[in-house]
Amino acid sequence: MENNLFCGDALFSAGCGRVFTVDYKAQYETLQKFKRLDDAITVYPGHEYTETNLRFAYDMHPENEKISKSLEEVQELRAKGQPTLPTTIGREKEINLFLQVETLEDFIELRNARDAL
Repeated sequence: MENNLFCGDALFSAGCGRVFTVDYKAQYETLQKFKRLDDAITVYPGHEYTETNLRFAYDMHPENEKISKSLEEVQELRAKGQPTLPTTIGREKEINLFLQVETLEDFIELRNARDAL
């Protein structure tokens, strides 16, 4: 179990859960802890939102080749009825905008942009 992260709604592939409690700081700090984990850790999110999350990430950063390539791969998998999970911490560091923000303020801004959709 030590090489696995069962994270429920705290972390999704290419995204994270909504902040219903308005405690953005707690969510941000949790994601920062996840970001410090070893890249090889296998991540098991609670839901399969990868394609939707990658579309958002692509809309925010269409120049990011890792995001655009991941979106293509995920769309191919979903078209075949295959899952996109689990993922890894290393992959999430590359494609998950919520793991890439450096400040709480940036996290809140990004979370609000995602929630507005």
